[in-house]
Amino acid sequence: MKKYIIKRMLMALPMMLAVSFVAFVLINLIPADPAEVALRVNEIIPTEEAIEGMREELGLNKPYFQRYITWLWDVLHLDFGNSYVNKDRTVLGEITRSLPATLELATASLFIVMVVSIPVGVLCAVFKDSVFDRIVRIFIFIGTAMPNYWVGILLIWLFSVKLDLVPTGGNREAGAIILPAITLSLTYISTYVRLIRNNMLENMTENYVFYAKVRGLQNRSIILKHVLKNSLQSSVTALGMSIVQLVSGTVVIENIFSWPGIGRLCITAIFNRDYPIIQAYILMMGILFIFCNLCVDILHHKLDPRLREGI
Repeated sequence: MKKYIIKRMLMALPMMLAVSFVAFVLINLIPADPAEVALRVNEIIPTEEAIEGMREELGLNKPYFQRYITWLWDVLHLDFGNSYVNKDRTVLGEITRSLPATLELATASLFIVMVVSIPVGVLCAVFKDSVFDRIVRIFIFIGTAMPNYWVGILLIWLFSVKLDLVPTGGNREAGAIILPAITLSLTYISTYVRLIRNNMLENMTENYVFYAKVRGLQNRSIILKHVLKNSLQSSVTALGMSIVQLVSGTVVIENIFSWPGIGRLCITAIFNRDYPIIQAYILMMGILFIFCNLCVDILHHKLDPRLREGI
């Protein structure tokens, strides 16, 4: 097990290096001159002398790969530079300030996904083709088809404007997290209900279920202890991807509900052309994706004996 973990971690290192290079290249491919942008966002007239001075200050007059190595070395020391909009604020400070709100929203959404999708998926598999199963499948199709931003606007109109039950946005009032968490979780609930249902129906036809019934085990015990357990293993990979998508998917939701998270910070940085923040956001999402994949692979290796035996 230790050898496998070390092997996977060593494989993740070049992927992280590639992600860092992509994050650096994407920002440098933008046609606008970062030096000119840094001057304009601070309301400074971008004369040739001012642009040249800013390019020297930002290190843009150095060779391309030298700038990348310097930037990567600073990133390894958690130095992402300063914001163009407010030079007194570091990028790391802005991310540290905004990240807790995003993690709070993503955690609440993930909790809703797990609490709703597992029991509903099990019931749909057990009562296949029943009225309950058909109604749930209709809602699954609707939930998958509807865009998050549209659902969020509808929820605000109904529960905040018409019924006045919860706040329209922000995170200072009680219950403010309810609507954004539900909006963010709807698509994932539809995905996991369908995934769990299909996996359980497939596992119900396996020989081990027949043998369990022959041994006289109760149907409830077979479903919960055997079928559900084997069905959830195939959902672990999707769960690892969902964690990344929940964090990165807050970009739209946070702006709709005025949630002060990292997604809203990224959108603000895009409008202000605050390149260091955008660069750090791309790098963070890429590394989070690799980290979650690594955790999922290790968990799979732990749960599935066939992987440990090399079958």
